[in-house]
Amino acid sequence: GEFKDDAHMVRITRGNLYDLHWEYARARKSGNPLLAPHGGLRSLKNGEQGDLWKFLREFGPLEWNWAGPWGGPGWREYAQQHRGEEPYAKINVADFWQKQLHFVLVAQLWEAWDDPARLHDAFVNLALERERLAPDTWRRFIPFLRIVAHLDTLPAARSAMWDRPEPQAAEKELDFEKFVAGVRNQNPGWLRHWAAMLIQAELDAESQGRQVIWGWHNGPGNRVSFEQKLEMNTLWAGIWELLALDFAQPLAWRICPHCGKLFYPPRKDRFYCTPEQQALASKRNWARTTRAALKAGVMGKGRRPR
Repeated sequence: GEFKDDAHMVRITRGNLYDLHWEYARARKSGNPLLAPHGGLRSLKNGEQGDLWKFLREFGPLEWNWAGPWGGPGWREYAQQHRGEEPYAKINVADFWQKQLHFVLVAQLWEAWDDPARLHDAFVNLALERERLAPDTWRRFIPFLRIVAHLDTLPAARSAMWDRPEPQAAEKELDFEKFVAGVRNQNPGWLRHWAAMLIQAELDAESQGRQVIWGWHNGPGNRVSFEQKLEMNTLWAGIWELLALDFAQPLAWRICPHCGKLFYPPRKDRFYCTPEQQALASKRNWARTTRAALKAGVMGKGRRPR
């Protein structure tokens, strides 16, 4: 589609329609998260305009604001003057990158789930990026960051939302040095708990306004099955839904240490994106273990370490 710079805005014409959940199923089956929009958004380098254009061309804008002949005041007159033209959307580039950063920071909490050191770093990185986040997003994060570092205590009375922090904490400041020191002293279970609570709050916030609708599909014996689903009002909302679907899978996506590519591992012991790189890493680990054992004198020459 058309791509025109206009200060911090770009203009794109409408592309082809696609099914979000079908693309997600294809991504899971192939082991490639980049085939789905949430994986594509996660893999972008923030601020890289070439990446922005590639994402828009592949998946479309996060928020679709009509500016062409369909919809909006005066659309009939516009349609008469521009008959045959495709409608286009105006994209706020700064807003796109704020949303992408927001999504990445939350996704990193999930990616670091099984590694306490990485989870600590993910919380610290979230606080470090506060100046680049949208103000409303940062205010949503503050109560959770204050609780996880023990800068605030939980309210005495538990509500139906059980142990979410008080909303008033969003108006407090966050002392970064105290926060870092507080997070450093927390045990992994505490960090995981509040990572889950923060992720849940973001999923709730990005699902607001979505209507529950019924979908149907053909079942065995010419029978029809119905199921509830959320209306897909924007790609941005759909991306958070796909992230939530990933949470329900046994294995999260991983980042290949060799090339930095995002991938879905086929097995729990797969940490590299290709079998070849995984085999090379296994050989390096074996050689490292063997040398260490020989140096320590705990194994005879030619014997493999246990």
